[in-house]
Amino acid sequence: MKPILVLISLCILSCGFEEKYDATASPFDPDNPLYDASKIDLQLSASAENGSVTLSWTPLEDMPLNLISGYNLYRIPLFKTDETDEAEEGQAYVQVSKDSTSYSDTNITQGTQYTYYITYFNGVDESDPSNEALAAP
Repeated sequence: MKPILVLISLCILSCGFEEKYDATASPFDPDNPLYDASKIDLQLSASAENGSVTLSWTPLEDMPLNLISGYNLYRIPLFKTDETDEAEEGQAYVQVSKDSTSYSDTNITQGTQYTYYITYFNGVDESDPSNEALAAP
């Protein structure tokens, strides 16, 4: 009985019924068999210093780097007024290399709180945003 099960398993694997990566499929598409949200957690962190904010993130695990063009860094400054707190719309203010794992933001206003997030992109798509990281230099 066991040899028959082994033979059936070998036939299934050799007959092409296993899921394979489609090179034309977006690496950002949850329907792609290689998409695994747990492997795209960039774990963004921010640390504030006088006059700058240093952002750090973990590199993507098990994602072929040739499928990624780079990272978009976004920030939202929080402006405080007497009446209310207002936040500007987040804009990608810089793109960095796919080999980068940190960036120093020096174009800031001292005393302003910033919310940051990061995405990765290729020539066609952009990933979902990472976690948010806060900093107030």
